[in-house]
Amino acid sequence: IKGDMEELGLTEDIIQKLLDTIAIKDLDELEKVLGETSPALQQIKDLFTYAEAYGFKDWLVFDASVVRGLAYYTGLVFEGFDRQGELRAICGGGRYDKLLEAFGGAAIPAVGFGFGDAVIV
Repeated sequence: IKGDMEELGLTEDIIQKLLDTIAIKDLDELEKVLGETSPALQQIKDLFTYAEAYGFKDWLVFDASVVRGLAYYTGLVFEGFDRQGELRAICGGGRYDKLLEAFGGAAIPAVGFGFGDAVIV
């Protein structure tokens, strides 16, 4: 990934800051980078608050390095793994507010996911 960033013309300082940021695994640490008023940080905090209220927070792990299909995702993205952590992602998805509209459908915000056939077969 560092080579890709260099090809984009990013400086070594910027590259290191980006790499350090995507390595963060703690929301308090991320807040120090993004600031407490960051809309993106607030979405992540809201997700963890809802997860706690519904009893599945222990199943979530924050990972700032997860990136999926930036062409159409408009918010949080996620991946699902087996309990033992032996397989690659079983499924992945996220929020896409404009995808349905792009294919001629109504302008409806949505969240979805797909399974990885190589993993579930």
